[in-house]
Amino acid sequence: MVESDARYPNSWEATVKTRLCCSEACRQRFSADEHWLPSRPPPLADGAEESRVVSEANARMARGEDLRVIVRELLCSSVSREAIEHLLRMHEVRGNDARRRSEAAAPVEVVGKALASGPLSALLSMFRGESKRTEAARERADAHAVVLEDLHTWSTRW
Repeated sequence: MVESDARYPNSWEATVKTRLCCSEACRQRFSADEHWLPSRPPPLADGAEESRVVSEANARMARGEDLRVIVRELLCSSVSREAIEHLLRMHEVRGNDARRRSEAAAPVEVVGKALASGPLSALLSMFRGESKRTEAARERADAHAVVLEDLHTWSTRW
């Protein structure tokens, strides 16, 4: 599609000129979640810029921001796939370490609760805690699977 004939989905996209729609129908139903890939691949960032952006992304991950949004922004910010994959591995390791620390602390919490409120209450709270940890681990795994799918989409596109 020639740039002068381009159909941008909204005024922001017309200003930044990153996402061209392929047709009028596409423009009408534009969704940033579906049309997140830029029309052209961005040039790779230099080492210092990539390091700065990855450091900020690392802090955002630690704060619990949406992993998919972070990774898509990294890809569109010219960060290399290798740097993103490394960041994701580190994020997963941090999550596993936190889970292990939590599991190690759980018996101490149960004993404390048993002394404070009785053994039945402590036992029930132990099962509730395990359920929450399992659910959190499942959510992390799902988030990583979605992000890996986005990385694959990016790789096949470019």
